[in-house]
Amino acid sequence: MIVKTFDEITEHMEDSFDSFIADKTDGVKIKRTNNNVVHNVLKADGKGYELVQASCVALDSKFDPARCSESDLVSVAKIAGTAMKKGKQTVLMITARNTSSQAQDILSSVTTYPVTLRFMYSADVWFDFTIPTAKTFAPGASQEYFAFSVDPNNTEEDSSQSPLIGAYPVTEMSSIAVTSVTDGAVVASGFSFSCASTQGTLGYPPETVLEFRKRILEDTDRQNVLKELELELNNLPTILSAKVTFNPSISNPYPVAHGIEIPQYQMLISVNGDVRQDFGETVLTKTYIPTLKVAAPYGETLIVPSDNYTDGYVEVNYMRFIPYEYMIEITYTSDQTLQLDDMIRNKVVSVMKGRYGNPSRYTKELTEDMFYDTVKELDIDSLKVLNVNLLKYDSGWAEPAGGYIAVPVSDLARMCGVKFINGEAEETVVMFYQTANPSISIEDDTCTITGEEGSTIYYTTDGSDPDDQSTEYTEPFTVTSGDTVKAVAYSPYRSGPSDIVEAQA
Repeated sequence: MIVKTFDEITEHMEDSFDSFIADKTDGVKIKRTNNNVVHNVLKADGKGYELVQASCVALDSKFDPARCSESDLVSVAKIAGTAMKKGKQTVLMITARNTSSQAQDILSSVTTYPVTLRFMYSADVWFDFTIPTAKTFAPGASQEYFAFSVDPNNTEEDSSQSPLIGAYPVTEMSSIAVTSVTDGAVVASGFSFSCASTQGTLGYPPETVLEFRKRILEDTDRQNVLKELELELNNLPTILSAKVTFNPSISNPYPVAHGIEIPQYQMLISVNGDVRQDFGETVLTKTYIPTLKVAAPYGETLIVPSDNYTDGYVEVNYMRFIPYEYMIEITYTSDQTLQLDDMIRNKVVSVMKGRYGNPSRYTKELTEDMFYDTVKELDIDSLKVLNVNLLKYDSGWAEPAGGYIAVPVSDLARMCGVKFINGEAEETVVMFYQTANPSISIEDDTCTITGEEGSTIYYTTDGSDPDDQSTEYTEPFTVTSGDTVKAVAYSPYRSGPSDIVEAQA
């Protein structure tokens, strides 16, 4: 609309009035003085029009995400069916391992769970993680925990540290000191703690007002209850990434991956992070669509109390993202007088492993150029990148991906290694992860050992630790009562052997 001032509105009305009476008055116009009744009436009408115009302009701006005030933006977002994205804490993956020869719990002198443990990384950055329930660890057994950055300088009313939002880099460490925050809880001797790099799990600040305006203006998928639910789940402080997929199909199941199909009118929730009660409550608040129950080991269920159900509770099903492993192949040339190949490869592997080896958030697609750009960012003088290929990695075998990978909604894309080619003859493959642990099964007097495809398994039956010089497993064998079977797996496609696992006959 064209905005006019009061004087312009009045003048326009009087000009129109003059044109209406021109034929009857021989061109005589009304007097535009304050003692003229018609002039005063038109001025009053003009004032009313001005007020209506101002109201329209104000309302137009109030609900326009491009022009409204910051205070009105929250209301506009509700109308659009969305909300601002909250910032995230940096997440540190901490591994607890029982290094003693006896089975034991992480904590001693504990009667009430959950218990909070803390890694004081620096004077300004701490990481807290939760031990939800008592659990006995066998010798050598380990488990990973999500630890979230907290602010040591900001204590909340409940005496716990407040969340520390933003990116806080931590390097991989094989040994860290962990203490208990919960009164009376003591970490048992014989437990060691290590942590991975946070390069792939860095936090980020809240969405800015400018970013929020831009997203609302560009987002065409509004008033979608599933998108609202997905955003609410991703805004939970302990959830790193959540993906909600609904199957509206009447006849055909919705294919996901790994044999998982979503039946009609059900939704699949894939998640990465520390799932707590607020997760289930958010799902129930936003929708009553049934959640798909996925089989172990990826499927899990949360019991949420609810007065809206006959039993007083409802099951909220979800699944952990399945690792989707891929590699990259870098063809390059280098100047050996400036920097040796080993140094170049170590730099590339360090960045790739940190950024893509332990991802925290779901990625819809992977393209070769993103990895090419990552290598170029290193700015290594002696390195000239000729080509970067994206490779699918499945059961120990890598094959070209065609420059693009569409990641299933149930999967979390994780880089597992880098293949280097310098010239036609020289080829090096660096894998990030150790070989998967084998599994030992003893029934009656027969022992069967299984491992990941492509791996070689070695075992002992006298209780000694096996290595690649021990007996190679080729088929099930006979054991006697009291034998201790230990096994380890090696793979040419992995960075190291598996953990040693054992079972008693």
